[in-house]
Amino acid sequence: MICYHGSDVIVDSPRILDANRPLDFGGGFYTTTSEIQAKNWAIKVSYRNNSNHKCVNRYEFDLEKAKAEL
Repeated sequence: MICYHGSDVIVDSPRILDANRPLDFGGGFYTTTSEIQAKNWAIKVSYRNNSNHKCVNRYEFDLEKAKAEL
């Protein structure tokens, strides 16, 4: 499965951190299967952080391997 994460920074290896503020869906690292949605989010994050950088990080997950590890 391919997932995308829109940001203003490159995220090679996501880390789970404790949330320091309440978010819509709680703390976490959000991804989507829609590259377009990730691109739109990267634009919003860049604008909000007053940054000129827009990044769409792409991750490939092996769901069969993940299921076997459960």
